[in-house]
Amino acid sequence: MSSVSINLFDQLTPALQRAIDAVGDLSAPMAEISVDWLESTRSRFNQQVDPLGVPWKPRRDTENTKPLLVDRGDLRNQLDNESGPDFAEVGVQATGGPAIYAHVHNEGATIRPKSGRALRTPFGVFAQIVIPKRQFIGASDGDQANAVQILTEHLQQAFNADAGGAQ
Repeated sequence: MSSVSINLFDQLTPALQRAIDAVGDLSAPMAEISVDWLESTRSRFNQQVDPLGVPWKPRRDTENTKPLLVDRGDLRNQLDNESGPDFAEVGVQATGGPAIYAHVHNEGATIRPKSGRALRTPFGVFAQIVIPKRQFIGASDGDQANAVQILTEHLQQAFNADAGGAQ
């Protein structure tokens, strides 16, 4: 019998190894994802909408014309990104005042007195203070789709390098 054989294993091994290596260290695409998410988060903060595009609850004091969550800009200016071989994240830098109150504004909170019956503030005395949720940290559907696209392209490039694809 006459036959022709092709040993695909030798041709696929380098491409498979690159794909395995790419999956083991995703630092490059994770860095790209975290930069993308930071840009998106800053944009939402400036637009004053949550990750779903829903506007933040307005303040009761209609005379105050400053943007929400902006006094001196400390919270907005502390937004930062970080990434590594297996993660991408956006948040508020863990130092200084904004790190203390970022979670309260992002998730909302009810503040009650630790002792006594009321809270004294510069604005009066209250039994409790309700801070509405004004979410600025979070991944929108678009953010998630971009992350999948970035990872897909990274893996395609790693896998296709020997097949004449992009490197």
